[in-house]
Amino acid sequence: MSDSNDKVLGVISLVSGIAALVFTLIIPVFNILLALVAIVCGAVGYSQNQKYSLAGLLLGIAAIIITILVIIAGFALFGIFTGIIEESVETPHWRY
Repeated sequence: MSDSNDKVLGVISLVSGIAALVFTLIIPVFNILLALVAIVCGAVGYSQNQKYSLAGLLLGIAAIIITILVIIAGFALFGIFTGIIEESVETPHWRY
């Protein structure tokens, strides 16, 4: 292998991991796809001792974990707000 091809998977993994973290709150589906690319390229690149592949692998894993936490927080907030709305509709706040 030449020197320029020696770190292609590592660079792809690193760029995909950074982009996955950037898109965590903006586009969740695209974020997960980028994170999976970072994880796969990072794992393959790490097995071939390529530079930057471990960083991309860890960034991809971090993006997946943050996405899962954001989804859980979204469902929790939705449940809280739904309960508040239902409570305010069922019990009127005015008296005659």
